[in-house]
Amino acid sequence: MSTTPTKPTTKTTPHPTVCAPAIVVSRDRLRAMLRLPACSPVKLATFDALVKLTEDHGLEVDPTVEAVLREVAVRFASHRRDINEMLVEGIAPRPGRPGRIEWAPEYHPDRDTRPEVGEDEAVNFYEQCPFNVVECGVQVATLLPPRPGRPGLDVYGKSIAAELPDAYRLVTDASLNILDDGRVITAQPGLLEHYDDHHLRVVPVLEVPGHIDFSTGNIRFDGSVFVHGDIRDNFQVDCTGNLQVDGVIEAADIHCGGTLRATGGFVGKETGSVHVVSDAWARYLDSVHGRFEGRLAVTREILNSELTVLGDLALTTGDTSGGAIIGGSVIAGRSVQVHNLGSAAGSELLGWCPDEGRKLRRHLLAMREKDPSGVIIDVGSFDGSDAINFAQSSRHRVWTFEPAPTKHAGIRNHLRDKGVAENVTLFPMALSNRSGVAQFELMPPTGPRG
Repeated sequence: MSTTPTKPTTKTTPHPTVCAPAIVVSRDRLRAMLRLPACSPVKLATFDALVKLTEDHGLEVDPTVEAVLREVAVRFASHRRDINEMLVEGIAPRPGRPGRIEWAPEYHPDRDTRPEVGEDEAVNFYEQCPFNVVECGVQVATLLPPRPGRPGLDVYGKSIAAELPDAYRLVTDASLNILDDGRVITAQPGLLEHYDDHHLRVVPVLEVPGHIDFSTGNIRFDGSVFVHGDIRDNFQVDCTGNLQVDGVIEAADIHCGGTLRATGGFVGKETGSVHVVSDAWARYLDSVHGRFEGRLAVTREILNSELTVLGDLALTTGDTSGGAIIGGSVIAGRSVQVHNLGSAAGSELLGWCPDEGRKLRRHLLAMREKDPSGVIIDVGSFDGSDAINFAQSSRHRVWTFEPAPTKHAGIRNHLRDKGVAENVTLFPMALSNRSGVAQFELMPPTGPRG
């Protein structure tokens, strides 16, 4: 006789329906709710039962809570329906204020540097200084400490701590002192630089309140130079940093290792020369010999000048009659933006050679690898800048030719200052395809006096 096995039976207990009052506290412990389902037994929804439930959850039954519980009990007894009622609300902690830096108005990085234009349209370029120049021992800012927040209170009456705000993190060097009271004091004169929001330092800078003339002599400075006045004829400025001139640069010899800002323009009078390692901006250039290794921006015009620009050249002005290159010779290494070339009077633009800078550098490197003992011939030394670059970019000897007698002493000084005098030979003569004597006519100085 066979028997059929029977399946084991499994007893399943259904989840009971939640039909009882409950206290629900939020995760942040700032709110306690009374939930009373409509199916709750009447005996659990009485005032006394609700008071006991509240106290069992560790909540204080003060007069306000007592009034809520009494009102809920009456309402449930008269009309049974789901009730969700706020019993207790805590007090959220108030966040504190993070530490911050408070700038002295005259040294604020975002201060307005635009010049004020008077009724006579005169511009005070002293107010347009793009450099934040400081003296030693001045207060440039104050580090304000973080302000602590106010603690909160949860529904159980316990304190909730406020988050501690961060202090302001200022990264600096020996050029600034941060005192115990938060004052930031300069330790040296110079250019105040604020970058990456939390970095501050003072870079050496020389400030000339007036003109560069016989009262100052020639300027050679390892850093930036800020000139409030003019740079007069035959004086030299050689700086490794930035150069800003509020007045006019006359027939001077300028070598700038950073950026140049010639607010009043440059009147070279055929003998003025400029060499800028970085970008440059000028109001106008008149009869200037110049080499610019970065970008050159001119507001008005370039007149009768011999220029080499390895970066972009831009002549931008709102006046359609401006932004012109008239006469002279211009070599541009990259893009060119200009309104007019030449003039109705017949002035001629002699040269325009895109990519000249890159081609020259590649050629020098190729020569250095091919024949280290070769000779580079520089025709037209100008101020010696090209000859210096040739000597520094290769191991070749450099022969540089310059017929103008007024330039010879300056060229020799420039070669000596740059440490290449032994590798560069200056020939005080013109170079031609035949021997002989030729007559040169030097143009008279032109342009307004600063």
